[in-house]
Amino acid sequence: MATGVARRLARLTRNGYYCIAALDHGLSSGEVQGISTLRQLNHCCATLYGFGFPAAVLNTGVMRHINPPAQMSIVAQLVGMPMHSVNALDRVPLAMPAVAATAGADAVSIQLQADAMYGPGVVERLALLSHEAHTLGMPVLLMLNGDDWTSAKQFMGTVRSLSEIGVDLIKVGPGTILDELSNGTLVGLGVPLLYPGGELSSDYRKCVTRAAAAGYAGVCVGRNVFQSTVPLPKQLDILDSAFIPQPASVVQ
Repeated sequence: MATGVARRLARLTRNGYYCIAALDHGLSSGEVQGISTLRQLNHCCATLYGFGFPAAVLNTGVMRHINPPAQMSIVAQLVGMPMHSVNALDRVPLAMPAVAATAGADAVSIQLQADAMYGPGVVERLALLSHEAHTLGMPVLLMLNGDDWTSAKQFMGTVRSLSEIGVDLIKVGPGTILDELSNGTLVGLGVPLLYPGGELSSDYRKCVTRAAAAGYAGVCVGRNVFQSTVPLPKQLDILDSAFIPQPASVVQ
């Protein structure tokens, strides 16, 4: 792995696991509770970093309008579509890795619908964007949207396949097959996986703990952080307890 990529990947971690706040909802959804204005988005970045989130996903275009903490690592989203959640149009590239680098990003993110990956030119576009990012020493986070898997075999096969195209991290939800993933089954399967947040859910703590046991390497979470009524220190305690190995005496 290139030294620049490895160093920047390390900046996305907290206590040995990936801990990234997903704050790129505004492009696809407009006003979103918690980050409904650019002022709120800026404040959210500062608050999350202040409590211990080392990194956040932001749309590349918005980076020139807000001022997140200088030490917070930014994963610049390259792909999207305005009001996508309303009109359901396919996402398209909105920036190139060089633009993200100029804006001060440490890494880039590329969104892809799980059921659209075989569309004309989709995988080629993903591979080319990844290659350009790596030439700049920037890691690539693939955000795979959709969790309607027919089986654990299909889920694991997809993860294994996408690990071959050059991305460094994959954010992907297991959906209803989470409980079918035995402890450690995802470790070494492919590139590190990040557990997503999705819509605000009271079951998130249980799910993220189960995901960590299955072998997820961290989280890339949005609404279950910035819309949650659980205090941020408590949320980080939950993540720490899920992803930081416990001493044998504690486990027993």
